[in-house]
Amino acid sequence: MFIFVKFKLRARIEVNSYDTILQVKNKIKALHDIDVNKQLLHLGSQRLENERTISDYNIKENDQIRLTLIVTGGIQIFVEDLDGRSTSLQVQSSYTIKKVKELYYERNGLGVGKQRYIFGGQPLLDDRTLSSYNIKTRNTINLVYRLVGGIF
Repeated sequence: MFIFVKFKLRARIEVNSYDTILQVKNKIKALHDIDVNKQLLHLGSQRLENERTISDYNIKENDQIRLTLIVTGGIQIFVEDLDGRSTSLQVQSSYTIKKVKELYYERNGLGVGKQRYIFGGQPLLDDRTLSSYNIKTRNTINLVYRLVGGIF
């Protein structure tokens, strides 16, 4: 059977239902040269554990799993939307706000142009870095959806 791995672009890989998640990570490593220890795989919001199998998670033909990378030496921040849903992101303090928006897009599918971030009551500009706003590990950035258009 084939499943899709979403990481920047979607990649199709062949798996068996009895493959462990670690075996899937090794297949990703063979295709994209990404160290298995830097890979996190998710099905929806559920993180997939190395020792469990494809069938343990009821993953079927053409299902999509999401790949995120563990950034060593980075910090963990949270982006919280208006519904209170929080997304954890591994980032570097030197990342720009635009880069964070791109990471959020990869994880949740909300376009960069539709995201507006606020931290400490201050809107965040795309070309500034996390460190320039003094954003540190485990801080939460608030996401406000940018509405395009006007009233007729």
